[in-house]
Amino acid sequence: KRLPNFTGFGSITTNLGEVSNSGVEVTLNSRNINHENFTWNTSLGFSYNKNTSDVKVTLDNGILFAVGKYTLQPAAQASLKKFASEVLKVYTDCDVSIQGFASSDGSDATNLTLSQNRANAVRTYLVNTCNVNAAQIASTVGFGEDPAYLIMGADGKEDREASRRVEIYLYASQAMIDAANNGTLE
Repeated sequence: KRLPNFTGFGSITTNLGEVSNSGVEVTLNSRNINHENFTWNTSLGFSYNKNTSDVKVTLDNGILFAVGKYTLQPAAQASLKKFASEVLKVYTDCDVSIQGFASSDGSDATNLTLSQNRANAVRTYLVNTCNVNAAQIASTVGFGEDPAYLIMGADGKEDREASRRVEIYLYASQAMIDAANNGTLE
């Protein structure tokens, strides 16, 4: 489900989010008695499933960075300010995850630090400049230049400019989950 159109926040596009299922299922079957006229089978099952979903928020101009830098560009600041006032301050019961990334320029160690600094720069801007409640930001993580997160072009080569980014995810807070489970979610 996309962010509601009534927010008036036309400069955000979202995908449909991601759903992750993880868990374990164990089933034990036994044949206790097997006679000609009588068979007794026992089956015991246990399963645990955790389903999480989030919405990836993509700002029109992105939150992109120059090589080796973690300073927010003016266009990103303007988009973050609007996002904070029209989404985060309206939907205060959503938790936020801020994830920083780097291109493959530089060493792994440098890029891990750089990506964390990029995520921290967005968090600091949202909290200190946009007055978003710090408790709403559940995590701020840098992933460096992990190949799983590099942006690749149609030619199979890395799009280094697009890889130098921060992504923001919204997801239900524990309070929202508890309210939904109790049937009291408004």
